[in-house]
Amino acid sequence: MKVKRYIGKTNKEIMDKIKKELGTDAVILHTRKIKQSGFFGFFKKPLIEVVAAVDENYKLKNTIDDRTNKGINYYNSSFNDEINNVQKELNKEIKELKQLMENMLINAEKKERSNLSEKLMAYKRILVKKGVEEYIADEILNKINERFNVEDKDDKSIRDIIRYHIIEYLGNPEPIDLSKPNKIIFFIGPTGVGKTTTLAKIASKICLYEKLEVGIINADTYRIGAAEQIKTYGDILSIPVNNIYDIEDIYKVMSKLKDKEIILIDTAGRNHKDNEKIEEIRNLINSVNNKEVYLVLSATSSMDTIKSVIDKYRNIQEYKIIFTKLDEVDNLGIILNTRYYSDKPLSYFTTGQNVPDDIEIADVNKLSKYLIGEL
Repeated sequence: MKVKRYIGKTNKEIMDKIKKELGTDAVILHTRKIKQSGFFGFFKKPLIEVVAAVDENYKLKNTIDDRTNKGINYYNSSFNDEINNVQKELNKEIKELKQLMENMLINAEKKERSNLSEKLMAYKRILVKKGVEEYIADEILNKINERFNVEDKDDKSIRDIIRYHIIEYLGNPEPIDLSKPNKIIFFIGPTGVGKTTTLAKIASKICLYEKLEVGIINADTYRIGAAEQIKTYGDILSIPVNNIYDIEDIYKVMSKLKDKEIILIDTAGRNHKDNEKIEEIRNLINSVNNKEVYLVLSATSSMDTIKSVIDKYRNIQEYKIIFTKLDEVDNLGIILNTRYYSDKPLSYFTTGQNVPDDIEIADVNKLSKYLIGEL
């Protein structure tokens, strides 16, 4: 990791230096304002200090001496026998646990078969295959089993009943409410889910089809490449893009954008396990009124990851969910799982990288048909 300290008069001056010396992969670690020294420094504008870093670990692989590698290999070889023995024991325990889990699943399915008819069991298998958590599929189908006599119904009727119940679980999608003026829209979420591209798609839709004046605020200044990406989108769409580096900057930038009807804010895509950064985002959101918040999640994520993200953002009370990268997965049950786990409304789905295309209001009717095998 190469770390450098920069001091300058403006953020732009410093960012240009960082980009030139460290490249667009650089990450901002720390920023602060410094009062200039001396009596007259009291009257001067404070300087800005930025600490930036870039990961250069990949270069180390090509610089390690061959003899060092041989020494490491020789040192490690003395542990091979012990490691092999430990691995054998682990494999044995894993095999036993796997067998235990399989037996539990078999017994559970036998128990469920006594409660669910074969007609409903067939749809449970479909739902689970589509990625729906088993306990959610059980809850949906058990409610249907309690309310309806499915034995005297044909397959189409059963399929419709299940689909209607799934739609109720998914809820009505809630896109951005453009009826109120001076709306501020926040996009939050972990790294790599496509927040910036999603913001650009929504910004272009609002400009092109709603004919509203839009401004963009970029709070993701930790990654130089991200700032450049959103600036490029802004230039293409003729939308002003302003960077903010701390919560105080938003007051100044909001004044510049006072004539804009919609302001979209791209927050830092930090690791969802970073509690301090998530708290910074919460404070930023709480600093303004008339807002909507959208948690952006990737359909390619595991359910364990999504649960972890949702748990970390629980201090942000009101938000809606955008799912990205639906084109990259086959099992979309994770959307129903997330809706069930979070109890937050769905809003948009994205299905590619094209701007302004590849985004739509969440189509729960289409999704319900997919989940029961109609599509």
